[in-house]
Amino acid sequence: MAYHNKSLLLPYYKQTHRQRFMKNIRIMLFFCAICIGMSMTAQEKNTDKGVYLAGVAASFTDTLVYITDVQYLPEATLNEKGLLVDRTLYSGRLKNFVEEEDGIGGKTASVFYHRKKKALEKKMRKIRKKYEKSRILVVHNVPNAFRFDKEITVQE
Repeated sequence: MAYHNKSLLLPYYKQTHRQRFMKNIRIMLFFCAICIGMSMTAQEKNTDKGVYLAGVAASFTDTLVYITDVQYLPEATLNEKGLLVDRTLYSGRLKNFVEEEDGIGGKTASVFYHRKKKALEKKMRKIRKKYEKSRILVVHNVPNAFRFDKEITVQE
């Protein structure tokens, strides 16, 4: 015959102090096990590689705004806080490319990233719509020749 703990089936007011205490301990252990399991899966997700990137480059003194297409970078990673590792290198790459294309310096580049392509495309549509709504700014697409790679600078 299997052992069944009948104290779990009793109404709360009919249980002894020890029975209530043991019941509460079991419930707390169950929730602790769930929390530990969830935190382990969250850590595993952060170690995955591959991020979708898109960027915007603009100048405070110019009316042109450059927007890139969404690109997938398999080597890009997010740290434990969910931030893109070496994001300054990616934005620097976009800034230098746009400045070389139009020959005017002083651009400011921003890089947007997400693990899901649809979420990033939605964000970029929102940004594009905001810039296009302003009748002063002219929105240009960055040529397809541009790739978000970590720029390697060699000093001579």
